Amino acid sequence: MAQKLLRDGKLEKAVQQLLGCREAAESFLSAEHTVVGEIEDSLAQAYAALGDWQTSATHVRKSVRVVEARHGPSSVEIGHELFKLAQVLFNG
Repeated sequence: MAQKLLRDGKLEKAVQQLLGCREAAESFLSAEHTVVGEIEDSLAQAYAALGDWQTSATHVRKSVRVVEARHGPSSVEIGHELFKLAQVLFNG
């Protein structure tokens, strides 16, 4: 539902939905669970679209930690996440 809101450009509603999802996920999933990383990534995307680069960067950093835990510090996946972080920080 939050992804659809994000795609439809209803960013504030998407953020609220994603924050609720994150709160629920954190109550029963580990901090390194893939779903937690996907939620953080979506939050980063929403905040970037809203122009809130600092908050977006905070969520990308959390996503980086999840990806690093899942795939390792030298993985292609972590490189992709670090590139996203660099883009967000540059735009901010």
